[in-house]
Amino acid sequence: MDITNMYIEMVQPCKNQKVFIDKNVSINGASFYIYGNNAYFEVGEDCMFSTGIIVMTSDGHKLIEKSTNKVLNSENNTVKIGKHVWVCRGATICKGVTIPNNCTIGTRALVTKSFEEENLVIAGIPAKIVKRDVIWDREENF
Repeated sequence: MDITNMYIEMVQPCKNQKVFIDKNVSINGASFYIYGNNAYFEVGEDCMFSTGIIVMTSDGHKLIEKSTNKVLNSENNTVKIGKHVWVCRGATICKGVTIPNNCTIGTRALVTKSFEEENLVIAGIPAKIVKRDVIWDREENF
């Protein structure tokens, strides 16, 4: 593992918060906010995180419909990132998101939903599939 400038925040009084980071992961300036009961954040093997990345397992506060008093935001306090995923500079990954194996998350992408296919480039605000059948390599390209 090559980890520099990583920040993990776990808020109390929440219970059962867990983080799992597999082997051969590079992190260079990412902040992980593990909020909520049963919050879980998982990073698969051989992932690479650039700088300025934010991952949040919760919204932090309830959003309530005034007329019905109904809570509008779910309590799915998990983020799962598959194997061999490259998260580029400034990306934000929100609660309830699963990123499949062998994907690339584009610079400044705002990932608010899960994806199922592998070998994707996911980018934009909000993030969507911009390219399929793509792989990446750690070798520098300059």
